[in-house]
Amino acid sequence: RSSSSGEGGSSSSSSSSRSTRPSPAAGSQKSGRGKWAWDWWASLGSPRYVCSPMIDQSERAFRLLSRRYGVDLAYTPMIHAEPFAADPEWRQKYFDAWRPVLDDRGVNIDKPLIAQFGGDDPETMLRAAKFVEPYVSAVDINMGCPTEEARRGGLHTHSPRCRRFGAYLLDSPNLVKRLVSTLANGLSVPVTVKIRVLDTVEETLDLALAIQEAGAAALCVHGRTKNQRPKLADRTSGLWAAGAKGLAADWEVIAAVREVLGGEWGGDCGRLGGRRHTGHCEWRHRDETGCAELVANHGLRSSDVCRGLA
Repeated sequence: RSSSSGEGGSSSSSSSSRSTRPSPAAGSQKSGRGKWAWDWWASLGSPRYVCSPMIDQSERAFRLLSRRYGVDLAYTPMIHAEPFAADPEWRQKYFDAWRPVLDDRGVNIDKPLIAQFGGDDPETMLRAAKFVEPYVSAVDINMGCPTEEARRGGLHTHSPRCRRFGAYLLDSPNLVKRLVSTLANGLSVPVTVKIRVLDTVEETLDLALAIQEAGAAALCVHGRTKNQRPKLADRTSGLWAAGAKGLAADWEVIAAVREVLGGEWGGDCGRLGGRRHTGHCEWRHRDETGCAELVANHGLRSSDVCRGLA
């Protein structure tokens, strides 16, 4: 499965509510926080295979096709929070799950579903997420996208106040914590976060712990830094000289994150490296890291991956 970061980050009738869970502030006891996180994860069917957020690709039609071949959980494409919060037409255009897709039993087959948002203002992110809250299983914060658009904060035509999103938030840990805590305290559905690894293991672990403490229910870790991307890789850094190895995902860091967060916290996961991995290879990585799920994006278009899931 692929581990690109979505570049271009329940029941049949309602999202999995956290109304009975303790608030993040009250969840200083890890066992209490871990219980609601794992209870929520179990309520989704304990997903193993996940369709990542992909701009212009993980819309409903692709999600439904992916689910047919074994995907247990899917994300929407990343949604820019600023215009989504302000513009009804933008909301209708860029969120496609206002209405359920029901099978013969009346079950919504586009669930469980996580809506991903990008932005850097906590209150704007919360206002945007509130619109989709009744229609999704969780809301995800994109802290993994490494693109130039993420560095700029999107286009000024639709997001004039946004300065950055995606992986460019990761060097501002206080902002990361504010984003997570604002959404975790303001929504009735869980909040999840997708990140890339930082330059050192220690920085990555500190960030993961901060996200956990801020109230996230699950963490998705892409085992590459924001510079480990062919289009933007720094040719003087040695990544290109190292070839495929220099751009490969770091599974040891993902395993370290899983260990430091502790087994009592639910839903941490790894994003798969490479563009074509069989189901056997993917499952081996899951076992090696101890993660709860494996997340794929462009690699889902490979027939090899589909056979591995089925």
